[in-house]
Amino acid sequence: MYPRFILPIIITLLPFAAVAQTVDQSHLELLQWRSIGPARGGRVLGVAGDPVNKLVFYQGTAGGGVWKTDDGGLNWHNVS
Repeated sequence: MYPRFILPIIITLLPFAAVAQTVDQSHLELLQWRSIGPARGGRVLGVAGDPVNKLVFYQGTAGGGVWKTDDGGLNWHNVS
């Protein structure tokens, strides 16, 4: 399937793929809060992200059930 030399290269580079990245704190000061969730959600009781897909989130609300986004919060749909 792959040439024999590919697997040792992948095994050698794999630890570097999981290195945490740092963020310059001055960049975070430029961010502003904005509403990206469902308009009728009410109080948020919990939020969970998908560890495999960074754009998938679930949100549990007091009056609106459980909501899901597949596009990082641009659009939400009720799954409860």
